[in-house]
Amino acid sequence: MLEDRIDIALATYNGEKYITELLDSLDQQTYQNFIVHVCDDGSKDQTIAICEAHSLFKKGKLEIHEKTGGNGASRNFIRTLSYCQNSYIA
Repeated sequence: MLEDRIDIALATYNGEKYITELLDSLDQQTYQNFIVHVCDDGSKDQTIAICEAHSLFKKGKLEIHEKTGGNGASRNFIRTLSYCQNSYIA
């Protein structure tokens, strides 16, 4: 039986302080049939570089969608949800 895939919606802006811990936690979950959609709203810090260096990105389990900025938190999250196509979204 195939397990359902989960889309994880992650809207970011200058999140370098916490992004590694968050991604590491996802990588250590026992349920691994997921994909993380990171929508960045023009971070000025190393958020994107950290995501690109993470093992989830290298495994193809993390997609990065960059924007130059200006969406704001709620619009950025709505944009993140637009990339989610599976039955379950977290």
